Amino acid sequence: MSVAQVTQEIARMTEDEQFFVAAFLQHLVDERDPNHAATLAEANRRMDEGKKVTFEELVERHEALERQGK
Repeated sequence: MSVAQVTQEIARMTEDEQFFVAAFLQHLVDERDPNHAATLAEANRRMDEGKKVTFEELVERHEALERQGK
């Protein structure tokens, strides 16, 4: 299947299906990143130290990013 065929197929998908495809592509990018394991380990270390984000803080950050168009 060509890139053009893939992009046409994705364009016909539902929003939920497109979200899944985007998440899968990000997973592939992460898997190829040689620093991915170290990044996850650092995030886990910070969480173990109690440096976590509440659900409310997460929603606020998400809304701020949306306002910025990200």
